[in-house]
Amino acid sequence: MVRKILLVGILLVSYCNAFGQKDTLREIQLRKLFWDNPTEKWKATDIPGKWDNESAVILAKETNYWVKKQAIISVLEEKYHTHKRIKVLDDNAVTAYSQFTFGETENRGYNSIFLSNSVSYYYGIKLIKPDGREELIDNSEEVREEVSHRRSQVGYNKIAIPNLEKGDIIDFYYCVEKKFAMNAFYVFDPIRYFINDNYPIVHQELTVELARRCYLNCKSVNGAPELQEDSTGGDKRVFTYRMIDQDRDKLEIQGWSYPYAELPCIKFQAFNSAPAFTAVPAYADFWGDLQKKKSDVNLKGVIGLSKTIQNPGYGVYYSSLKKYIKDKYGKKAMVKPELIVNDAYFFLREFWCQQPLFMEAQNGGSWYNFNMNKLVGAMSRLLRYYEIEHDILFMVPKSLAKESDLLFIDELRVGLHVKCSDKPIFITDLNLNSFPNLISDYFRGVKAYAVPILAENPNVKEIEIPLGKRGKVDIDIQSELSLDYENSKLEIVSEFNISGLAKQQWDSVVLNRAVYHREFKSAEYGEYIEDRGKRKDLDAYRNFQEKLAIQLEEGDKLRLKKMEKQLEYFFGINQPKVLEFELISSGRWFENEDLKFRLKWETGEPLVSAGENLFLSIGKFSKRGINKADLEKDRHLDIHFDGSNTISHEIKIKIPETYKLSGLENLSSHFEDENFKMNCIVDTTAGDSKVRFEQEIKSNHLDKSEWNNVVSFFDRCKDMNEKQLLIQLENN
Repeated sequence: MVRKILLVGILLVSYCNAFGQKDTLREIQLRKLFWDNPTEKWKATDIPGKWDNESAVILAKETNYWVKKQAIISVLEEKYHTHKRIKVLDDNAVTAYSQFTFGETENRGYNSIFLSNSVSYYYGIKLIKPDGREELIDNSEEVREEVSHRRSQVGYNKIAIPNLEKGDIIDFYYCVEKKFAMNAFYVFDPIRYFINDNYPIVHQELTVELARRCYLNCKSVNGAPELQEDSTGGDKRVFTYRMIDQDRDKLEIQGWSYPYAELPCIKFQAFNSAPAFTAVPAYADFWGDLQKKKSDVNLKGVIGLSKTIQNPGYGVYYSSLKKYIKDKYGKKAMVKPELIVNDAYFFLREFWCQQPLFMEAQNGGSWYNFNMNKLVGAMSRLLRYYEIEHDILFMVPKSLAKESDLLFIDELRVGLHVKCSDKPIFITDLNLNSFPNLISDYFRGVKAYAVPILAENPNVKEIEIPLGKRGKVDIDIQSELSLDYENSKLEIVSEFNISGLAKQQWDSVVLNRAVYHREFKSAEYGEYIEDRGKRKDLDAYRNFQEKLAIQLEEGDKLRLKKMEKQLEYFFGINQPKVLEFELISSGRWFENEDLKFRLKWETGEPLVSAGENLFLSIGKFSKRGINKADLEKDRHLDIHFDGSNTISHEIKIKIPETYKLSGLENLSSHFEDENFKMNCIVDTTAGDSKVRFEQEIKSNHLDKSEWNNVVSFFDRCKDMNEKQLLIQLENN
């Protein structure tokens, strides 16, 4: 009996330690695991001759992932270990590896042997000098920092690598270990293991080990090697898969690319089956059989996903929405579906947009984070009530994967397809300024899985999202430029007209909390949103309004600073000063869908003195060029441009009467090919001097074989940025 009590006591101490934060025992265990008794590949120092000119070479890389149940108690362990041995060959690599960043251990929920939910991070770093000496990096020198993430502060640790020199080898491991109480069906985070790295790899291995009550979804994409079953371990309680790869060239991530969709990658995700009497998710068909690798998608799982979207939890605003629509159109009214869809969309957008403001006035009223799932859930319930045919859509964004490579639930985005009297409406996006039928570029032309909601026994079908129409001009700017000769600066009044998807680049700068507050249609929505008990405490409400007025005024001042940053980014003009801002149209409503505003601003940078004369860098007012170094690299990924396709900027130049403008005749130019267009048009009629810059990218998506043409186009843009005019005295 004493022996049994002693054994139980030892187990209690052991498990309580296991559930705590980082402990010395675990650190020692991992150090021995990775560094004691190394095999030959972990002793390697030589690199293949073909990589002598690289910045660094990864001599060995091993990644181990496993999900297992701890003995005796019902606790799941998920572990992800990475071990690398890297030879540093030049100063760029010395800089790149001079500092490491690691996550911070945290515990969630209870810490006991009965229930735990925690995540711990461990690491070890050592340097191997050319003469064989080893230097262990002391983790007591790490520095803790914080960043803002999703309305909270998240901590992380940084550690410097002193005395790192060319020719050194860095041997480091990084471990993430999680523990979960085994009381539910667990869907673990999906993992993407990219086969290439920023540096060449001599030898790499990936091992996945899962407990016998686990499922595994796994797929190799874009030419990545397969994860093969390994039965050599002989342990029937786990099933193991392994990938071994050698002599893998580097493949750096490049700008204007979708690396998740194009780089060679092994995607995998583990699931652990639930204990008895635990509900299994409705979308369980998305994975396969226990202890078997599954690489395709069972579309029954998509039907199950659609059922979760229709659950009341995703329709938290439904009661308010239904009351608003019924009051406007009546019960079971014979109304065009597009009217109900558009009104419902804008109502929910405004509910989400305005609710944080009104909840502050309601003394701690609950506020729900909104997303596409909740919008689609609420709208689908309303459409079912009015018996309007519609499909819930599941789409794979172009940036994440090809449709044929779908594997993870988290690769799917939800949308809505409604059959209307004129043409169908596709809802694919939701933000503070979005429209029901404005399709994000990530979804244009992709195939979506559609689940018909009114059908008794729905079957999944495929629907192609339309490409949508492009406007003639996405960003149109009209500017009047005046010369302040005495102060060597330009005074500029610019009116911006921005349409379509191009608005997304500017909305967060132009539209602030004050705009949303002032544009709220109280007569339309107030009864259903604004008046939800906010005046129960009149004194509190008055205090809120006073604070809000101050916040809105501060927001308007902050907008001027943000606008200066945006002008600097857009034109490449350093330190512009915005003096005045006027919003003409927010572009948030069907009455006027374009974002329009007027700026008064000044800058001195485009002016260079030349005695009594001035050089005006007029090309600075075309869209800024691209860094030459970014265009000199070889291209191995397709090219994907975000944002506007067409930019037009007309500048009317006003100078003092005693001066004249020279060089206008040298500005006129025209270039156009299959993918790009660029014009500079000069107009001197009616005594005015006007210059119009036009740039157009005809397609947002180009094959990598077009890279030389892309470089040529941006070289032309860069040349245009450098165009100058001479402002000189009339008698010179």
